[in-house]
Amino acid sequence: MSFRLQFWSAFLCYCLYFLNSVAVIKPTTASSLFSSSNETDRQALLAIKFQIESDPFQFLTSWNNSSHFCSWHGVRCNTMDQRVTALNLSSLEIKGAFASDNVLEGRIPEELGKLSNLEFLKLSSNKLSGEVPLQLFKISSIHYLNLASNHLNGSFPSDFGLNHSKLHTFVVAENQFFGPLPVSITNASGLNPLGTSDSTGLNFLTSLTNCTILRILHLYANNHGGALPNSVANLSTKLTSLRLDRNYISGEIPDNLENLVNLGNLAMSQNMLTGRIPKSIGKLTKLEGLYLSGNKFIGNIPGSIGNITQLSILEMRGNKLQGLDLSHNRLTGPIPKDIFGLSSLTYILNLAHNVLSGPLPSEVGNLTNLGSLDVSNNRLSGELPDSIGFCLFLEFLSLRGNILDGQIPESLHSLISIQLLDLSRNNFSGEVPNEGLFLNFTAFSVIGNEKLCGGIELLQLPKCQTEISTAERKISFFAVLIAVSVGLPTFLLLAYILNKCKKGLSSVNCLYLPYSPLGDQFPKISYTELFQATDGFSEGNLIAMGRHSSVYKGSLHYSEQTVAVKVINLQHRGSRRSFMAECEALRNIRHRNLVKIITLCSSTDFRGNEFKALRLNIAVDVALALEYLHHCCEIPLIHRDIKPSNILLDEQLCARLGDFGSARSLLLAVDIRSRTIGLVGTVGYVALECGMGEPASTLADVYSYGILLLEIFTGMRPTNSLFKDDFCLHNYVKMALPNQVMRIADPRLLSECESEIVKCLASVFHVGVSCSARMPRERMGIADALMNLQAARNLILKRE
Repeated sequence: MSFRLQFWSAFLCYCLYFLNSVAVIKPTTASSLFSSSNETDRQALLAIKFQIESDPFQFLTSWNNSSHFCSWHGVRCNTMDQRVTALNLSSLEIKGAFASDNVLEGRIPEELGKLSNLEFLKLSSNKLSGEVPLQLFKISSIHYLNLASNHLNGSFPSDFGLNHSKLHTFVVAENQFFGPLPVSITNASGLNPLGTSDSTGLNFLTSLTNCTILRILHLYANNHGGALPNSVANLSTKLTSLRLDRNYISGEIPDNLENLVNLGNLAMSQNMLTGRIPKSIGKLTKLEGLYLSGNKFIGNIPGSIGNITQLSILEMRGNKLQGLDLSHNRLTGPIPKDIFGLSSLTYILNLAHNVLSGPLPSEVGNLTNLGSLDVSNNRLSGELPDSIGFCLFLEFLSLRGNILDGQIPESLHSLISIQLLDLSRNNFSGEVPNEGLFLNFTAFSVIGNEKLCGGIELLQLPKCQTEISTAERKISFFAVLIAVSVGLPTFLLLAYILNKCKKGLSSVNCLYLPYSPLGDQFPKISYTELFQATDGFSEGNLIAMGRHSSVYKGSLHYSEQTVAVKVINLQHRGSRRSFMAECEALRNIRHRNLVKIITLCSSTDFRGNEFKALRLNIAVDVALALEYLHHCCEIPLIHRDIKPSNILLDEQLCARLGDFGSARSLLLAVDIRSRTIGLVGTVGYVALECGMGEPASTLADVYSYGILLLEIFTGMRPTNSLFKDDFCLHNYVKMALPNQVMRIADPRLLSECESEIVKCLASVFHVGVSCSARMPRERMGIADALMNLQAARNLILKRE
């Protein structure tokens, strides 16, 4: 031991010598100081080499005069003045050296604390004893300090950590230190957390099973890794709180965790746990908080969680859980909002047959991917939240057997995937909707709601009565009086016009009146109805074919009478003249042996006018108009108010963009911002950046056009009550792309689901979403949008 102490002294003398020499050298030149310091470091290193008795692997043969000492094995220098800052000779199996994993004995010399520039010191796995010199803990430059696996003792100074902002690794394990860990160590902000991420990182938990009175074990926010050992279930039965969150723990939760019967708080969130949540967790009946979010769990949430009657906080976000079934229990109180944070639920959420009370939380709208929701036979009350319309993939929704009240919300119309809606045995009131799924008698049930009225005839509900107050009756009387006084001259004028039509003065215009002035004499029939009546204009229903038209046999849904549907191809030259001649011939003749004209359906395309020739043509026409304004004018023009009411149709159904009252040239956009007060444009269509005071640009028009396009093909306005907070028409469509476009398309558009139609819709919706992106730089240019829409239209035309 005397030799080793002499070595320590020799080494430290050299170190002390060069430190003192720096202080007394006159700063005559930088080079002289640099040279002297380097030489001192080199001599100190050679002195270390001289004291080493054995170097079995010849690591120190590089320590010679043929190379610079900064390149020697284990030596690290700074780049500014080439001074030694670290020496690492660990695990070299050398003897008699200043290194770790060797056999150094005795105390750590106090002189070591005078190395004020020391950054790295590793003395682990030796036989050092005694207290650590106080000065060693005060070296502020140190980054790495490892004293583990020795026989050191004593306590840590109270100010340790105050000046150690650079310290990132501090290891003193397997020694005999005692006393409190100083609070000041928290100032060493660079310290790495406890633990390692290797597979055996949590094996130490086994040793804690002997701590029979352990009540709290918190190991959160460290680097603990590996699988959770089964021995964790053998911890003290008095344990009330176990926190392992924010680590790197992998594997599955042990099944025998149920042994921790007094556990009130269990946190394992933000790890890498996998597999299924064990059913045995439901036996921890004293749990009040269960935190399992941010893992990789799969499968269903076990229904046994319903046995934890004291559970007040349940966090399971960020997993891949598909279902939760807590039905047929005795759960009480309101439904925890945290359950609706499980946005990964895709299969089922079943809370039926419990004693749950209070309203259905609005957070139910977060379950956008859920297929089945059953909260029947509880004591839920209040009105249904509109947010339930966000659950676009719901196929089964049961609310029966509660005490829900209020009107049936309009947002239920948005549940386009619903197969069965059960609202029976509640206290709903008002009118039953007469659209969407409420047209299918077998798809919903409202039995046991005595205050409901209206709806389809098969429901056999009373008609809705409108109560009118005395004041309203007076207003109605005057309204009728005004209507009669104004309507009579109007009726006479209309009769005069019809008389002119009858005499042939205006026959063409009469044929194209959008609504018949003769009321229901000529029923209004859509293209879809004709398509269904003729089995899709099938060849089996084709009766005759001529130069300008084809005749099909059909049967309208509201009548058992068989009709002939004459389809005139207006794209064929001369067909319009032929049609007008036929109208001229039939307008004044009536006979029992002549064919009777029932009605007509104005269309510009035989195989899907409402889809191809009208909506898609309108979209292309508006894009053409914007391309001209943005790219073909000498100075680009910004419209600033693109919306449906500013799109007009001429007699050829060609779209024309109007209302340029808000339009400005691009050069004036910045100046306009400084002189304009208030938002220019229409809410729902105006670009987001314009609402933040940014100057209008052509990309703002593109945004409005994208919203317009989405509205045209979904039939939903951007101001629909379904869209709240961050959920908007753009997100509504984006969620459905690319495989669910048929779910969001306006059902009035389609009478078939051919692949070309689906591709066309997907392309159109993609353009709309790209144009209405939140950030201007992410939006598709109007020229590219036009090209994509024209390609979509060509795809449909190829079906002919």
